[in-house]
Amino acid sequence: MKSGGERVSIIIPVFNKCEYTKQCIGSLYEKTSYPHYEVIVVDNNSTDETPAFLVWAQGEYGIRVIRNDRNLGFAKACNQAAAVAQGSLLLFLNNDTIAYPGWLEALLDVLRREPGVGIVGSKLLYPDGTIQHAGMVIADAPAPLSPGHVHRGRPQDFPPANVQRDFQAVTGACILVRRDVFEQVGGFDEVYVNDCEDVDLCFKVRQKGWRVVYTPKSVLIHFEAVSDGRFDRSGENLILLNRRWAGVVEPDYHWRLPKVSIVLLNYNGTRDTIECLKSLYGWAETEGPRPENGLYYRPFQVVIVDNASEPMALEELRAWLHASGLPYEISKPGAGENGTRPFRQGIVLLESGENLGFSGGCNVGIARALSSRADYVWILNNDTRVHPLALWKSVEFLMHARKSGVRVGAVGSKLCDYHNPDRVQFDGDRVWYGGKPMPQGPDTEKIGFKTYVSGASVLLARKALEECGGFDEAFFLYFEDNDLCLRFHNLGWRVAFHPRSIVYHKGGASIGDWIGSPLSIYYATRNFLLFQSKHGSVDLDVFRRLRAIVWSCMPKDRASVRAFLKGVEDFSSLRFGGIAPEVILEGWGVESKVHRDGIPHRVLHRLEEMLAKDPNALHALETLFQLALAAYGKITATGRRACHIHP
Repeated sequence: MKSGGERVSIIIPVFNKCEYTKQCIGSLYEKTSYPHYEVIVVDNNSTDETPAFLVWAQGEYGIRVIRNDRNLGFAKACNQAAAVAQGSLLLFLNNDTIAYPGWLEALLDVLRREPGVGIVGSKLLYPDGTIQHAGMVIADAPAPLSPGHVHRGRPQDFPPANVQRDFQAVTGACILVRRDVFEQVGGFDEVYVNDCEDVDLCFKVRQKGWRVVYTPKSVLIHFEAVSDGRFDRSGENLILLNRRWAGVVEPDYHWRLPKVSIVLLNYNGTRDTIECLKSLYGWAETEGPRPENGLYYRPFQVVIVDNASEPMALEELRAWLHASGLPYEISKPGAGENGTRPFRQGIVLLESGENLGFSGGCNVGIARALSSRADYVWILNNDTRVHPLALWKSVEFLMHARKSGVRVGAVGSKLCDYHNPDRVQFDGDRVWYGGKPMPQGPDTEKIGFKTYVSGASVLLARKALEECGGFDEAFFLYFEDNDLCLRFHNLGWRVAFHPRSIVYHKGGASIGDWIGSPLSIYYATRNFLLFQSKHGSVDLDVFRRLRAIVWSCMPKDRASVRAFLKGVEDFSSLRFGGIAPEVILEGWGVESKVHRDGIPHRVLHRLEEMLAKDPNALHALETLFQLALAAYGKITATGRRACHIHP
């Protein structure tokens, strides 16, 4: 402790990274000429050589050390040290900084000359001399309040960065605060974890009438974000900041972002669709839409394609839209299309007169999105609830990819179980319909390029859609997303998975769980074979994989067995598109002219009887597969095209 004069308590929270702490403390005692300061280091349970170094530094420099038995994070550690600090001024400093001569004196000079200033922040440079921090500005995107560093990456002599000025916030990596002001606002809010607590503190200080100032005369090197887990809770912290301050703090500037159309399909799932809309808009029963509680991205519009829902279900959706206070319009697919439509940030309800399936319905929504000049199209299941940052993370990645010259056509989301959010349904590699425990570790948070992503939540680039086309409507339901991803790959567009684009998914809202209902079994069976035929060849090995993927996992009641047989039979006869549930279950009846080239119905009926009695009758399955393969080969050899069936 230096003796005499006004005291400054320099507070440094640390967690491992001893090499940075050594150079930080060394630079303080080497470059700080102001004599009246103390250094308090809060060790958040470091497991490297930090504890031993701090013992040495106590003897060498006389620093004070607080040791915690667990990592309390930045806010709690700073408050902990502030409570025992002896100075009338508190300086909070990251351990990954190196002080320049005069750094502290420049901060003190601002407070001495301008008594209305409560917080003053420094100019921080990257090791290469470019600017890391020269004040913080608050943008209106992707969140209603989105803090960011102004002039980041500019040369250190960039003129606008070398002018002292007021900001709404400065970074907590190095800030000097009057102790009485810090105590007046209650210090750092400990609900934040390693992000946004500095911005929140600045907002609180300004709310009390104090100024927040940046000075370019105080300069330090800042390595930035070297601590483990630094950004683990950044999304949650931004949400909390917005829920507290949106509508109170005004953004500094408007950020123009790409336009996104969100396509939702509704088929007798009105309650799910309404819940999804509430999630997107942050809509509450008593308050209406609240952006700080909804999707943190503007601009977006929602295109709902209703796939011929029952009249009461459709009327319920119309009534909610009318009462919601949200801008909306109701139209028909393709109605009034004449090239382009204006992009409006509202809801478009397109009422189809028939059930077009997932693929056809999505294509209707995509067509409307592209006609309104949307830059991206977000295909989103209606039985979902979105994380506020879900869309922003995907758009941000596509923007960076485009700037880097990488052709990325699709970005898929991490799907978490709606009912058990700590369980994951899709992690970029596999689908678990019942969910599995959320994996932990840094590798689980890496963006990766994949062969496929789930169509339950996938952001598609306009240019990729224009080049590759939309979903193949022959599938109707299931495997159309796999097919689209492969077509993207074939034309040079990459497909990515973003683990921080998080969507909570119910699953099975339209036709039941995967291979849990006859309709699901039918489409899974037929479309697995269709997918294989489009992107490879179909042989007995493919049919045997079908047996492992579908037959071994599905129920073995008569309706399910019949659905499986019908799926194989329709594939072998090249009949695709939609099908009414009653057609699957009505039996094999009298063969029609259309069916004459397929498997004889009397044979299918016999196989149905055998498999219903004994699901383990593998010889019956082998017979089915042989017959299907022969029928498929016979039809394709004639060059006959596939025909579409309709529900």
